[in-house]
Amino acid sequence: MARYQKASRSTSRKSTLRRLLPLLLPVGLELLTQYRSSQRARQSRLYRPGRREQLFDTLLDTANRRFGRRSQSSRKGRGFF
Repeated sequence: MARYQKASRSTSRKSTLRRLLPLLLPVGLELLTQYRSSQRARQSRLYRPGRREQLFDTLLDTANRRFGRRSQSSRKGRGFF
């Protein structure tokens, strides 16, 4: 019987984590986006980011798109306005 009680405890921890994740994930994503944009601002215009930085930027952009946010640079060249 003790084995089943442990399982119910772990599922309750998972459920609380699942409840907190939607609240904490946008905050962490916003902090990472601000950190990366400040890094880009410090570098010159002609600097070409490395593979890891490009991968990190791609992951951040897709995560921001999934949360409904778009980067400022993606808005500039698209559309009529």
